[in-house]
Amino acid sequence: MSSLPGHLRPRTFFELLDESVRHYRTRFFALVLLFVPVGVLDLLNGVLSAVVQTNLTADDPGALGDILSFGFVMFLLGVVQGVAGLLAYGASIHLAAADLLGRRLPPRGAWMESSTRFWAMLGLGVLGSMLIGFGFMFFVIPGFYLAVRFGVSAQALLLEGKNVGDALGRSGELVRGQYGRGLGIVLFIAVLSFSMSFVPAGFGAAGILFLDEQGEIGNPVGFILVLALGQAVASTISIVLAPLASLLATHFYWDLRVRKEGLDLDTRLRRLESPVEAASG
Repeated sequence: MSSLPGHLRPRTFFELLDESVRHYRTRFFALVLLFVPVGVLDLLNGVLSAVVQTNLTADDPGALGDILSFGFVMFLLGVVQGVAGLLAYGASIHLAAADLLGRRLPPRGAWMESSTRFWAMLGLGVLGSMLIGFGFMFFVIPGFYLAVRFGVSAQALLLEGKNVGDALGRSGELVRGQYGRGLGIVLFIAVLSFSMSFVPAGFGAAGILFLDEQGEIGNPVGFILVLALGQAVASTISIVLAPLASLLATHFYWDLRVRKEGLDLDTRLRRLESPVEAASG
């Protein structure tokens, strides 16, 4: 494959990553803006979680009612956050694809396009997660295989108008023969997500400093502030890094279609023409 011209050769994982980072830098504010609502909701949920932990150690008969109330609010926030996250991910796919096609799409337009397929995205997320989860339950290799096989199903669903089942099948069709690159992308996104979990965990461990000898929180305000700070840092990191994962998967999808189906190949070939040849044409 290395003997092929540059415009026909499949991009390696590191080339796709480099292209995604370059793309991310040019559209940083637009991409990050899509995920800001998710980060804000995540921060609110984190603060409420700290308040609940404070009430759990409080010697107060009315604390149970407060815990139940806060728990219900946290549940609602979690649902809204999940919806916002799904819409933001879909919007980032639309925005990235529009850029690759040379069409400027503002964040609001990307959100609107994503919202038109919300239920389909929800169905894809549930079904895909169940299948991949079953794969990991039986053995690690089937789980990774399915994660790679379905890795560009969201792109197929949104950008080709496929239904849930067809999007999963379309993803498998595109990824066939390219499992090495797909595995690299899946592992990179997994490491990215896993690394973000260390931040709130670290601040949560720092909360031990506020416990007295009886295991009760001696300074509830300080405890809440430390956990809230940790959640704020984690939410900020998540807002910044989430678009990169979406971009990488979308660039992989784009590359697969370009190499296998000639998507936008004419445009790419025209860019290779010399100015004299382009002018004479």
